[in-house]
Amino acid sequence: MKLKITLITLFLALTLLAQTVHATSTIGIDIILNKNIFTLNDTVKPVISISNHMNQQEVVFVYEQIINLDNKTVAYTEMNPTTIVLLPNSIANVSELYFLVTTSTANGLYEVKADVSQNGLLLNSSNKTFQIQNIPAMLDISIDVCKDENCKSRSMTFIKDENIYLNYESSISNPSVFGTLTLPDKTTQQITLPTNILGIQLGTYTVKVTASKEGYNPIEKTIQFGVIEKEAEIKTIETFGREISISDYILIIAFIIVFLLAIVLFKFR
Repeated sequence: MKLKITLITLFLALTLLAQTVHATSTIGIDIILNKNIFTLNDTVKPVISISNHMNQQEVVFVYEQIINLDNKTVAYTEMNPTTIVLLPNSIANVSELYFLVTTSTANGLYEVKADVSQNGLLLNSSNKTFQIQNIPAMLDISIDVCKDENCKSRSMTFIKDENIYLNYESSISNPSVFGTLTLPDKTTQQITLPTNILGIQLGTYTVKVTASKEGYNPIEKTIQFGVIEKEAEIKTIETFGREISISDYILIIAFIIVFLLAIVLFKFR
């Protein structure tokens, strides 16, 4: 009996394998790219060609993705496969994938990979490589607002009539950094960093600059800082030979009051 069950299982497995091999050999797939080298603002638009070499209609599923071969990451993937109804001895073309090359796309070697499956079984697959070139690198820059020319003391709050130094930090040497300084009264000044200004007006200042350099994508940065009348004064009281602040004094009084209330409640409990 066990031998009979084993033979039946083996027969079914061989039948399924034969069907899979047959389907694989009769369902073809090919990828046609619109070009082999892409650059900024180009669109990668592969056409997936699926061929049915059988004398019957077949329903298959096509799954596509784009892989960056340099760092082995997926640049684009389809969330859902495309359903294709193949007529007997026919060819169907799929062009669902559109990949736009932007400033954030890395240069390098890429691969379009397409799989065709049926009933959960992979029937066939194909891949095509292409290059993305001449994408300018992004500038890396941050704005510093400082109390001194060497930016040893950074701050976002300044006293009226204090000198304010505006500078930048970047891993790229000598970028051009220029933009607009908006004063609290909404008037504007054109500035180039590094520079310094005098905090004459009270309120919020806004710095908006663009950093650029040949061979790089320009980048915009915005930062705000404030100018106040004077720093807050914290009054102190001489107690037991040392100074304590008003806030500390209030805490001591509060503690004494709580302590006295606890004694009264305990006495009349």
